[in-house]
Amino acid sequence: MYLDDYCYKAFHNLTRARYFAVQNLVKEKQRFLNCLFKFYFHAVEGIFRLLQRHSPGCVQSMRALDTQIKNYAKAIAAQMELIPNPLTSISGIGSVYSASIIAEIGDITRLPTSAALAPYAGLEWSPHKHGDFEVQHTTLIPSSNRSLQCYLFATAMS
Repeated sequence: MYLDDYCYKAFHNLTRARYFAVQNLVKEKQRFLNCLFKFYFHAVEGIFRLLQRHSPGCVQSMRALDTQIKNYAKAIAAQMELIPNPLTSISGIGSVYSASIIAEIGDITRLPTSAALAPYAGLEWSPHKHGDFEVQHTTLIPSSNRSLQCYLFATAMS
């Protein structure tokens, strides 16, 4: 499937905005839970006062981020209806994840072989050899597209 650079850039902007909105929502939820459990061992009245003071802003922020994520998903789905999309035929990959994967990879013809996609996505382990000895437990290569790696892991887990 070939898309011009403008289309890739539009998908990239939409999917990255959604990606960062999801990250911000997770951070806001963690901040709320930290506030909640920070004073967990104090008296119940202290927790009630804490929730009254911090909860409205956190809850409003989380609701706003959730609405923003849903709006991004709708816009991405509307754009994906305009192009052929073979990725949605795979179980667990919807229009949002397929658009994200397509946007992060970009023009697939710029990769010389299909084997070049794994290191780009961060799905290759770094080789560690010391003479004839090869290390069995290695880590994934650190220089990769973290967003693409996140989307591929999320689709694998769904």
